[in-house]
Amino acid sequence: MSLANYDDIDSLQKVFAGPEAVTLTSTWASGRRHQQAQNVIDAAKTCGVRRICYTSFVGADDPAPRDYLWLSNSGAVPGAYVAREECGRVLAPLLLGRGKPNTVYNVTGLEAITNEQVFRWICDNVKDQGHISTVSDQEMKDYWLQRGLPTPVSGDFSQTPMKLCIDDLLCCREMVAKGYMANANNAVGMLAGRKPLAFQDALAKYTGVLS
Repeated sequence: MSLANYDDIDSLQKVFAGPEAVTLTSTWASGRRHQQAQNVIDAAKTCGVRRICYTSFVGADDPAPRDYLWLSNSGAVPGAYVAREECGRVLAPLLLGRGKPNTVYNVTGLEAITNEQVFRWICDNVKDQGHISTVSDQEMKDYWLQRGLPTPVSGDFSQTPMKLCIDDLLCCREMVAKGYMANANNAVGMLAGRKPLAFQDALAKYTGVLS
């Protein structure tokens, strides 16, 4: 195993020398991730890599803004959320060339579910109760601006309440609210050869953390 750093082009070139394909997963390094992606692309080109697999919108979780309250701007629209480990199971065959060139695969979960379903399952399984509030995009924006979440995508994020900017936070649920994530598909089955995890099974391992 060789280590490389998205911020260090020389280290990327060392590990990219030889492979036919590489993968790039966006990081939570707000302020640096655009340059990190460019570094990977530049290093891959220099080393003659033939194929880059890019993943985005993976593991974007809703952090609880305060105890027992969950704010959501998804408008109670369901989304076909997929477990992070399923994305890994899909990525491996893509790196090996199973997918088609210049193709975007929308990897989804088993079914479309609402935030309310997820929240109620969490409450039932950690033996605690909370309250979920549906808010507008502007209300969500105002809430987090008051708590120090920044608007720019670049700069110093060391003192922010979480490693996101306002637009990152809003767009995750805007995508859901507009129905872009409402349709489940068979990408996991087609590429990984297995049925995707149900959301209950994906969350069950975290009940100790959620308690």
